[in-house]
Amino acid sequence: FKGEITDGYGAGNVNIWDKGKYKILKWEKNIITIDFKGTKIKGIYTFLFYGEDKWLLFKSKGAAI
Repeated sequence: FKGEITDGYGAGNVNIWDKGKYKILKWEKNIITIDFKGTKIKGIYTFLFYGEDKWLLFKSKGAAI
Protein backbone atom coordinates (compact mmCIF):
# COMPACT_ATOMS: atom_id res chain seq x y z
CA PHE A 1 0.00 0.00 0.00
CA LYS A 2 1.25 3.47 -0.85
CA GLY A 3 -0.88 6.51 -0.12
CA GLU A 4 -2.48 8.34 2.76
CA ILE A 5 -4.42 7.11 5.79
CA THR A 6 -6.79 9.98 6.47
CA ASP A 7 -7.85 9.52 10.10
CA GLY A 8 -7.52 7.41 13.21
CA TYR A 9 -4.53 5.54 14.59
CA GLY A 10 -1.70 5.50 12.05
CA ALA A 11 -3.02 8.45 10.06
CA GLY A 12 -0.50 9.97 7.64
CA ASN A 13 1.45 9.23 4.49
CA VAL A 14 2.59 5.70 3.70
CA ASN A 15 5.57 5.24 1.36
CA ILE A 16 7.33 2.15 0.05
CA TRP A 17 10.79 2.08 1.64
CA ASP A 18 12.12 -1.21 0.26
CA LYS A 19 11.18 -3.86 -2.28
CA GLY A 20 12.07 -7.52 -2.37
CA LYS A 21 11.13 -10.88 -0.94
CA TYR A 22 11.15 -12.43 2.50
CA LYS A 23 10.86 -15.87 4.05
CA ILE A 24 9.52 -16.52 7.53
CA LEU A 25 11.97 -18.94 9.16
CA LYS A 26 10.33 -19.26 12.58
CA TRP A 27 7.05 -18.04 14.04
CA GLU A 28 6.43 -18.92 17.66
CA LYS A 29 4.36 -17.24 20.35
CA ASN A 30 6.55 -14.14 20.88
CA ILE A 31 9.35 -14.65 18.34
CA ILE A 32 9.34 -14.14 14.58
CA THR A 33 12.51 -14.73 12.54
CA ILE A 34 12.54 -13.51 8.94
CA ASP A 35 15.09 -13.72 6.12
CA PHE A 36 14.83 -10.48 4.11
CA LYS A 37 16.03 -10.28 0.52
CA GLY A 38 15.26 -6.64 -0.28
CA THR A 39 17.12 -3.95 -2.12
CA LYS A 40 17.93 -2.13 1.15
CA ILE A 41 17.44 -4.72 3.89
CA LYS A 42 19.14 -8.10 3.53
CA GLY A 43 19.72 -10.85 6.04
CA ILE A 44 18.07 -12.57 8.96
CA TYR A 45 16.24 -10.54 11.61
CA THR A 46 14.37 -11.63 14.72
CA PHE A 47 11.42 -9.72 16.18
CA LEU A 48 10.78 -10.35 19.87
CA PHE A 49 7.42 -9.27 21.30
CA TYR A 50 7.74 -8.58 25.02
CA GLY A 51 4.67 -6.65 26.06
CA GLU A 52 1.84 -4.38 25.05
CA ASP A 53 2.98 -2.81 21.74
CA LYS A 54 6.64 -3.48 22.60
CA TRP A 55 8.98 -5.19 20.14
CA LEU A 56 12.75 -5.70 20.00
CA LEU A 57 14.51 -6.21 16.68
CA PHE A 58 17.72 -8.23 16.49
CA LYS A 59 19.94 -8.44 13.44
CA SER A 60 21.79 -11.73 12.94
CA LYS A 61 25.52 -11.60 12.35
CA GLY A 62 26.25 -10.85 8.73
CA ALA A 63 22.87 -9.17 8.03
CA ALA A 64 23.13 -5.85 6.20
CA ILE A 65 20.99 -2.75 5.90
